Amino acid sequence: MIGTFAYLILASARNQLRARVARLRNPRYAIALLIGVTYLWFVYLRPSHDRPHTDELFGGGVAALLPLLLLAFVAWTWLSGGDRTALAFTQAEVTLLFTAPVSRRTLVLYRIARTQLKIVLTSLVWTLLFQPAGAGSGALLRAVSYWIVLSSVNLNRLGVALVRANGDVHGLRGARRNGLAIGVVVALVAMVAYPIATSWPLLKEASGPAAMTRVMTDALDRPPATWALFPFRLVLAPLSAAPGTAWLLAAAPALLLLAGMVLWVVGTDAAFEESAAEASVVQARRIEALRARRGTTATMVRNASRSIPLRPTGRPAVALLWKNAMWFVRSGTLRSMLLPPLGGVLSVVLLSSRSENAAFVVAGVCGVVAGMLLLVGPMSLRNDLRNELLHLSLLKTLPLRGRDVVLAEVASSALPLAGAQYLLLLVTLLSLAFTSVTALTPAIRIALIIGAVPLLVGLNGAVSMIHNGIALLFPGWVRLGVGDGGGIETLGLGMMNIALALAMLALMLLVPVTVLTIAVALLRARLAVGIVVGGLLAGALLITECMLCARALGGSLDRVEPLHVQG
Repeated sequence: MIGTFAYLILASARNQLRARVARLRNPRYAIALLIGVTYLWFVYLRPSHDRPHTDELFGGGVAALLPLLLLAFVAWTWLSGGDRTALAFTQAEVTLLFTAPVSRRTLVLYRIARTQLKIVLTSLVWTLLFQPAGAGSGALLRAVSYWIVLSSVNLNRLGVALVRANGDVHGLRGARRNGLAIGVVVALVAMVAYPIATSWPLLKEASGPAAMTRVMTDALDRPPATWALFPFRLVLAPLSAAPGTAWLLAAAPALLLLAGMVLWVVGTDAAFEESAAEASVVQARRIEALRARRGTTATMVRNASRSIPLRPTGRPAVALLWKNAMWFVRSGTLRSMLLPPLGGVLSVVLLSSRSENAAFVVAGVCGVVAGMLLLVGPMSLRNDLRNELLHLSLLKTLPLRGRDVVLAEVASSALPLAGAQYLLLLVTLLSLAFTSVTALTPAIRIALIIGAVPLLVGLNGAVSMIHNGIALLFPGWVRLGVGDGGGIETLGLGMMNIALALAMLALMLLVPVTVLTIAVALLRARLAVGIVVGGLLAGALLITECMLCARALGGSLDRVEPLHVQG
């Protein structure tokens, strides 16, 4: 049976590799692969003394905080219920293996073994990125260290899914087991939180990130935090160990812990077949959505009855905007986008109000996240034309002009992103209120709050319009929907789209930025008024440009045929 499963795993991997190589006959994938390889070479693989070394990444204060981050990840997995698709098999495996004379333990071992190829490849890639050339045998030891960490995380994910399935199937008895496991996780978190809480006065007085790291390290080196972090430090110890005897002494207990996790997962009493079959159905739906390119990465939500009221009469374009908004709410994307602002508010309450340095850090992080949402957000939030083009035949049956369709689709992604960025701006200003910055007077803060509304709407509208326009004009060179998986060629396609989008954005910003600069310069004596006027004018110009682009793209949408759109 072991030989049969080994053949199945290797044959599947070989066929996937052949499929990826075969699609390189398409020029767009070949060019994208060339760009992706070039990017990886110059950024990560090119010999350079400035490349990060594993010892630098996982040594010193970073090594002391990594177990805490790993504990936080494990705790979140247990408390949130994990991902049930960790138990998933393909539909063919469910049909053939579940009816075969194969024990549940063998199926679990096959599920673990099937993920090892991806884990090994990921470990080799990380070693290649972070290990200097000429490291020799040390590179192989680092790859094994990464494999230990990734395998441990994967086994924890699988174990959480099994324990949760056990609780669902066995009723009260299973619920008690779930409660015991969650209780242990909560106890570990409390054991780490206690010394950190006692060191809070020292954290407030810390003069910078290095001082804060030292305080955190000292707190984590005291009981009971050392007891709670002991298994996580065992798993991570080989990453910071020197090659040779020190690495062997660090890897031996980590491998023993890994073997213990395998025995725990294999021996977990759960209704495995029922749970795995259910998870396989969920995964099959996701895969089918990927292949059909329906453009959804949404997870199943329990409360699917949430709705937004829609009047029976009105402009047809509003119904299209409502449809995309419903996806945004029901898929859980709204909740995900609200997490950064909520986390920022929590950080302001806990950190900014107690330390000026922390207030600057919170404000800086919120600003960086807002900037990333502006540039990267449209690449991930795709409830617009990049999804609807896959259903162009249905879209053309709607009583809508192309211009109205483009505006509704662009607004579907631009407005949520603008809202999230605006909330982050408010959190940034709130955090800076706890600093000694005198330039931000109350009048300027109010001006920023007012002027940012049209400016953010215009900026996000311009970025979303550019990405939707590229998808409409060059559908063969854009990843429609959620795409067909990753790969270096997918990275190359994304880089081409980003480069083109940045060039187009620079052109669209030329006039609005000039107007904004002139308004602020002319009204510098009354800077608050200048900020409001400049924000309103720049935002209005950007929205006007979006309207003109929508009119032009609407004509292209009216002329395009479904056969012209190639996924």
